[in-house]
Amino acid sequence: MGIFKKSLLFGVGLLTLTREKAEKVVHDMVDRGEVGAEEAKTFVNELMEKGEQEKAAVQETIKKEVEDLRKKFGLITRADLEALEERIRALESKLNDEK
Repeated sequence: MGIFKKSLLFGVGLLTLTREKAEKVVHDMVDRGEVGAEEAKTFVNELMEKGEQEKAAVQETIKKEVEDLRKKFGLITRADLEALEERIRALESKLNDEK
């Protein structure tokens, strides 16, 4: 893989790159002679795969950061709240049954 292709894989803004945009970029590269027609399809697939990998990495980083902030500020999750609501309902029901 040439240096140009490696650079492009890194710098194209892969997080928002759609297949249509990738195909257009690669088609333009074919027209300019930078990529052979036989390489074009493989290159589009490489771009899309790299984009999905980058997207997953960014999502994981964001998820971790949000979780760290939640813990730092002592915030509860929706699941925590729902569990507490269920416990309150159960206690209320128990109290009402005892009356």
